[in-house]
Amino acid sequence: MLVCLSVRLSLCICGQPVHPLARAIVAAKHMSWQARAEKIMDTIGADDLKDDEPVNEKTAKFNRYRATVKHSTLVESKLYLSWLNKKLETIDKHVDNLAADLQTGVIVIDLIHMLTGCKKPVHQARPSSDVLMQDNWHAVLKYMKRANLSTKGLDAEALFKLDQRVILKLFSMLMTWETKQSLKNEAS
Repeated sequence: MLVCLSVRLSLCICGQPVHPLARAIVAAKHMSWQARAEKIMDTIGADDLKDDEPVNEKTAKFNRYRATVKHSTLVESKLYLSWLNKKLETIDKHVDNLAADLQTGVIVIDLIHMLTGCKKPVHQARPSSDVLMQDNWHAVLKYMKRANLSTKGLDAEALFKLDQRVILKLFSMLMTWETKQSLKNEAS
């Protein structure tokens, strides 16, 4: 199934060809972090990255890995941002920054509603305080569980604080779920 998902994502997302690095990220999801780093480094040609006079080979390897992770996170963020905006076009909303525009949780609730069709949970449409925003993120997680979406590794507090790893994990889960659903529908 992962191969099908990888092939589907490699063809196009939102009608545009996907960067080879995005394909490598999707294909590497099941690998250990060392294997994933090597695959991503091979994809972007990490040997061509310049280091500031590394002390030794270990330091050089770590610097290449760190640059690779930073680059892959940026590409992954852009990929999810493009996907999210394509979905939000139908309700006349737009997101410029994955982190800043998602802090209230309202857009994520709208996105899950669009993907699943499940009734929206009770939430604050325009939260005016941090407590209300956190409540919205708790509502997001409950909503995902009710819609039979995985919430493994997601935490409402980390989402509210806009932890980049957790935000990317959330969008990875949503995008993967949607792709699996469309593959099921095509098979039917």
